Amino acid sequence: MKKPLAMTSIVLILAISAWLLFDYFSNSGAFTLGSHSSASQELLDQTSPIYLGYEMQWEGTGTPTLERIELIKRDGTIADTDQAAAFIATKGKIGMLGEQAVEKEELVEVNGFQPENDIHLVIRVDKTKGFAENDIKEMRIIYKKYGVTQYQDLSFGEGIVTDEAAERMK
Repeated sequence: MKKPLAMTSIVLILAISAWLLFDYFSNSGAFTLGSHSSASQELLDQTSPIYLGYEMQWEGTGTPTLERIELIKRDGTIADTDQAAAFIATKGKIGMLGEQAVEKEELVEVNGFQPENDIHLVIRVDKTKGFAENDIKEMRIIYKKYGVTQYQDLSFGEGIVTDEAAERMK
């Protein structure tokens, strides 16, 4: 009687330990913003659409697979992809560029991207599609790691279109 109880206890302890380890490794890690681009309303009015670059890093165990990035407006709604969309720059950093200066073949879709080192995220913003009335305040990164879908919200602080950007341009 004692032997089956001891075996059951050992199996139960091993199963709980394995689950806790899996839970720790699948949930550890986070994305961080290393840089933040912004544009003035005046620039957006003159040069729409514009492309803004952001440097991000993954810090943690494992390699996540990005599924999508949702851009969340100040009113809490998700921006339509024709208003604002996220891409990954494969050949280096993009600060702030107009559409004519961007080599679109260097931009890849977020879905399925696995970051190896730094991530060069590019956000395309189009004022003509109703963006400027409701600035982007944060992004939600939806990713999968070890088969578990997770998300993380990163704030843009003052937003993408700021008065501070107008002051820097002067």
